[in-house]
Amino acid sequence: MDFLKQLQQNLAKGPEYEAEMAQSPLSKEPLVRLIAYYLPQFHPIPENDEWWGRGFTEWTNVTKALPRFEGHYQPHLPGGLGFYDLRLADTLRDQAALAQKYGVSAFCFHYYWFHGKRLLETPLQNLLDNPDINISFCINWANETWSRRWDASNNEVLIHQKYSIEDDLEFAESIRPLFSDPRYININGRPLLMIYRPGNLPDAAATIQRLRDYFREAGLGNPYIVMPQTDNHNDPREFSFDAAAGFPPHNGGWDTQNIRRSVTPFESWRNEHIARYDDMVQNSMMNDPKEFKLLPGVCPAWDNTARRQSGGICFIGSTNCFYQCME
Repeated sequence: MDFLKQLQQNLAKGPEYEAEMAQSPLSKEPLVRLIAYYLPQFHPIPENDEWWGRGFTEWTNVTKALPRFEGHYQPHLPGGLGFYDLRLADTLRDQAALAQKYGVSAFCFHYYWFHGKRLLETPLQNLLDNPDINISFCINWANETWSRRWDASNNEVLIHQKYSIEDDLEFAESIRPLFSDPRYININGRPLLMIYRPGNLPDAAATIQRLRDYFREAGLGNPYIVMPQTDNHNDPREFSFDAAAGFPPHNGGWDTQNIRRSVTPFESWRNEHIARYDDMVQNSMMNDPKEFKLLPGVCPAWDNTARRQSGGICFIGSTNCFYQCME
């Protein structure tokens, strides 16, 4: 198959396409509570206008993606919600309804806090301002410096992540209204807080203790603090966290065999890593700790070649038959 035929096939509704159903296909409540990580970058902000060009959103990356080898499914274009704008509260309302129809009970918003400055906060604020939007939620503090890593310019920093005792307390103050919202997820009366890069915290144990003390004194309980398993950090006890959470393809996906030589490229390779989805699943299923609590995670697919002009990672052959690793 040549490039043009592959692109035409990807843009058409293929045999595996499933239209949205009028009614929920669920005959009973899911056996597990499904929480979807929520990337809030599908709307413009002044900072991204400055760094990436006027009007930049995640749709900019989505729409410029092209298939790089035979059988490569790109671009991933939106379905019934279209090229939505997360500045609109109705967008979040529609997403919440769609999620609940298919058994997703909550969103985990990536929360961007940089020493008193927040970015991409509009969707979460829309949720707080509209109590009629019926979806539970929590946050994942994405505590990492932003750089131009998408275009291989890792050394150019866009905004630094800084830490201090004062910043710990200011961060706690900023999320206090979230913990007070009745839709916020609690685990046995403890508000769920995720922190993306615990290894970046200069003194994780001290930061976590300050957060716990702050919210206890505020009458909001002892937070249930969870770390996604990233950067080869798997054990939450190392950082005084309560539990770990799966964040695939981390902890299983990066160690898969590169099968690039078994596929047919449309152009010269750009240092991509092509792997089988079931290899990632098999690696993830071996991640079954007995010493600490793990909230397992899955990804329906993974392909970041839309963001990266070189060095992208793509998993092929994804299917929900492999979701047995959640059991």
